[in-house]
Amino acid sequence: MLWLWNRRKLFPLLLLIFIVVGGLMLTTSNHYHKGSHRSGELRPQTPVVSDARTVAVDIRNFDFFPRELTVAAGARVTWTNRDVAPHDATEEAAGWSTGMLRQGDSESVVFDTTGTYRYLCTIHPTMRATLTVTGRGPAVDPEVTDKIAGRDL
Repeated sequence: MLWLWNRRKLFPLLLLIFIVVGGLMLTTSNHYHKGSHRSGELRPQTPVVSDARTVAVDIRNFDFFPRELTVAAGARVTWTNRDVAPHDATEEAAGWSTGMLRQGDSESVVFDTTGTYRYLCTIHPTMRATLTVTGRGPAVDPEVTDKIAGRDL
């Protein structure tokens, strides 16, 4: 009979331990994808300023490259996911989003309005970046400039 009494006490104790340990595991870093960054763990990057009409942003190693980008109004920015995990680029103010991008997928957004756009990956919210759109116009293709000026090539 003593064996049965000990077993009845042991089961609730083991269940409590299981719940506590499981809860601790869920609240620690185990919910991050392998390779994803925790806040403050990002490597420094050099900000990029471009006057090109089209600019590429790579998503790789759970980060945006470049993380700080400045483009001219009218520029088309294309995000390409190089990671195995799905990602997106979504403005924090909910103005635009690339939608979910699987590995190898790309999506472009044209920025006509000047301003600073902070964006993140909603799937992995520690992935954050900033896009600044300046008022100067985008660089013009020399072939287009020649045609506008009436010069045939």
